[in-house]
Amino acid sequence: DEERRATTSELYYDLVFVAVLSRIVHLFLYNPYLWAEYIVMFMAVWRVWQSGAYYNTMWDSEDLSHKFALYEFL
Repeated sequence: DEERRATTSELYYDLVFVAVLSRIVHLFLYNPYLWAEYIVMFMAVWRVWQSGAYYNTMWDSEDLSHKFALYEFL
């Protein structure tokens, strides 16, 4: 069995979500009293990332249509 490696598009996808999560944390640091809203935002972002990661894992492909679908998802 060959070990699966992350593709460049998958790494870019993860980087986008790291930026989004850092922005949520940044907003929380300036207004910690709205913690419930931040939890909801985090859960929504997490679910979108999880769905995209599942798609990438199940249908691992580096063809052009797959890349367009990934970038459209972002």
